[in-house]
This record gives sequence, C-alpha cells and structure tokens, in this order.
Amino acid sequence: GDSWLGSASQPDNSTGLPVFYRGSHLLAALFAELRRELWGVQEVLYAGCSAGALTTFLHIDALASMLPDTVRIRGLGDAMFDLDTANPSASWPQNMTFPMQMQRGLALWNGSGSLPSACVAHFGSGAAWRCLFGANAVPFAATPTF
Repeated sequence: GDSWLGSASQPDNSTGLPVFYRGSHLLAALFAELRRELWGVQEVLYAGCSAGALTTFLHIDALASMLPDTVRIRGLGDAMFDLDTANPSASWPQNMTFPMQMQRGLALWNGSGSLPSACVAHFGSGAAWRCLFGANAVPFAATPTF
C-alpha cells in the first residue's frame, strides 16, 4: 500500500495489471466520514500497527485538524520504526535497500504532497521519502502520539 499518500493520476502497469495509487483520496473520504460519525465524541484514539503505525504518524494531525477543538485526540503507533539505513545484505529485490524502496515508492505513488509539511521542510523535497520512516516522522506529529 501507499500509506494513504498516493495521488498518482495514472495507474502503474509494471506488473501487467493496472495498480492505482490513490490512497490520499481514500483517506480524505474516510476522514470525512469519520468527522460525521464522531460528532459529539470527547476522545479519539487513532491507532495502527506496523504499516498502520506509519499512517498514524503521518496523518494524525490531519485528522485532528478536522475535529472540533473539544475532542481530545491521541495517536498510538505500534511499531514501524524501520531503520533509515542501507541494508548490508544484497538479498533485497534488485539489490535495492529499504530506503531506496521507500524513495522509489513515494515517487511512484506521487505521495510527497500528502506528507506532513514540517517533515518535508526538515528533510527537503529531494529527501521527503525519509518521512516514510517512523522514527523520522514521529517528531513532526504535533498531536500527542505514543
């Protein structure tokens, strides 16, 4: 998946079947529905595990901004603290390290525009893919996240 970042206008056909990376549009629809469903609640816990933890780190502030100030929102990211470092093993597909895969994925998804702006500003647009590592993304979440 694209961690709900994708906004590619054309499908990726590299596998012989079209794959659409439109996660940011799905997330916007989900948040709009949650905003309606969460009317009147006092507390929200946005939680995710593994790759879902990364979506918590990346999108908690967007959800918090859609809710009334009276709602207490917290994030729980269980895992997704992959190392932002080259893998010494050559066993990765096509000898690509995990950071290289994240860089390539973000470009394929056209997802840079969906990343937290503070994280992108910190790393720069040429290294925005570093925001796809939990340890890099979590410091930029303004909403309390643990």
